[in-house]
Amino acid sequence: MHIFYNIICDTIGIKIFNKKGFITMIKFEDKIMKFEDKIMSVVLLSTVPVICNVIIGLILLVLFNSSSPFSNLLVVYTSMGISFCLIPMLILKVVYKDISKEDIGLKRITLREGIIQLTIVIISLGSIFHFKQPDTLDFLVLILQTIAVAYTEEFWARGTLIYSLKKICNNKIIIIISNCLIFTFITHMERPFIENLLYRLPGSFFITIIFMRKQKLNHSFLAHFLLNILAYGY
Repeated sequence: MHIFYNIICDTIGIKIFNKKGFITMIKFEDKIMKFEDKIMSVVLLSTVPVICNVIIGLILLVLFNSSSPFSNLLVVYTSMGISFCLIPMLILKVVYKDISKEDIGLKRITLREGIIQLTIVIISLGSIFHFKQPDTLDFLVLILQTIAVAYTEEFWARGTLIYSLKKICNNKIIIIISNCLIFTFITHMERPFIENLLYRLPGSFFITIIFMRKQKLNHSFLAHFLLNILAYGY
């Protein structure tokens, strides 16, 4: 690494053993290392949560070897909560020590927002239940599972990942495209490519744009929740 810095400093006329040049080199090195840390945080956030979710999920499925829907819910909430909420925050805390919940979109929900969003959920779920007439227990389990999936994935993809992308890029279009590609093709890598391209990628663009407008996770969570409910066959 120092050979690399020496070459650069020699090229731009800085003498490494000169006091002023040495200080310049140190500052340059600190700047590069900080940028490398930011790049690494994006790489880690893009891969580690997904891998951990698979590993933790498999371990829990073995421990809770049951066909009970509530056992499956426990597995989903635990594995996704740890993988897509706890681990991403730990990564960000290491790189960006002063990060707050507002920085990742966990902002106060106004009364007006709450009423509007609750009304949308009630009307949507009521309409689905009325017209499709699913089994009540199955529908309840689906709702609870979708809440876990939508919230944890939004916390990770639109909250922590977008925060990390903003630290290395100011272009909103690049941030949106990068976020959508990571969410679509890394998180759902086990799904068919065409399915991801035609369904999940447009949905991801839609949700990410919603988040980028207000920078509030409750908006993107609602959109994600409703899209998933509809996608699961109801």
